[in-house]
Amino acid sequence: MNIEYVAFYQSQKVFREDSGIRYYGKIKEIKRYKRSECKEIPCEKGSEEEKYLRIDFEWIKEIPKIEPIQYGHK
Repeated sequence: MNIEYVAFYQSQKVFREDSGIRYYGKIKEIKRYKRSECKEIPCEKGSEEEKYLRIDFEWIKEIPKIEPIQYGHK
């Protein structure tokens, strides 16, 4: 994958006045793995073979908020 940066969108429904893009980070590494290989969160029975991505960051920074824009809503 040729992705260098990720921006984090916080929804209006959950974050209210803090919604929008407030953080972004530089990707250090992206790993593909099976759900059963995850050490941080216990695996539910039946999901062991599901494929996941793990993104490790070099850094994550807070930025001035980028306001959400509602396209396609009436």
